[in-house]
Amino acid sequence: MMFNRKRKKTHTLVSAHIPKSGGTSFRQLLETNYKPKNSVWIYDHVTSQALADSNLSNLEIEPRRIDLIHGHFHPKRKVLEQLDQPFLITWLRDPVERMISLYSFWQQLEPQGMGVHDKFLEEQPTIEEFATWPEVVEEVHNYFGEIPLEEYDFVGTIENYSADLEVLAQKLGWKNRSISWVNQTSNKASVTNEQRRRFSKVLAESVELYERARSS
Repeated sequence: MMFNRKRKKTHTLVSAHIPKSGGTSFRQLLETNYKPKNSVWIYDHVTSQALADSNLSNLEIEPRRIDLIHGHFHPKRKVLEQLDQPFLITWLRDPVERMISLYSFWQQLEPQGMGVHDKFLEEQPTIEEFATWPEVVEEVHNYFGEIPLEEYDFVGTIENYSADLEVLAQKLGWKNRSISWVNQTSNKASVTNEQRRRFSKVLAESVELYERARSS
């Protein structure tokens, strides 16, 4: 876990959700601690585009009234500058486990109009092939493209979720700190230890990020 203990004041929680990294469980917890009228969920085109363009004026909430932003987006400095005392966080998962989970999830997912998922359904790659796709290899690293890992205020790891969550909840003064773990992906692909070793090499940059967060 990485945690910026120097930060004393916080207002807006900015939570970048990397796919297949405990997002469903964490979102449920966020929903119990933040009011809907002051929350922005980045799971649709309008909100995603606003974050991508760093133009929060397109949102229904005035930027300084936002208490929470959570979803799939790559954090940008221009976005943080528009918020009141932003506290930037994310969760990392063992990159090999995340890739396996994503592969299995996409096998079960109906078409969503997402280009890379449509490509997945059309080509039906093996998990070995999937692990080498640039979209997979670079996905986690891209979340830190503009704001590096060390500048996040909190980076938890899914493998140490309960303990890391307690630290975060204390820092943010949450009243509700308990939520059942939700695992959306069933029937995960079976891989050998040798495959895992090969995947670790292919995902070396993500593994290095994960190890830095875990050891801090």
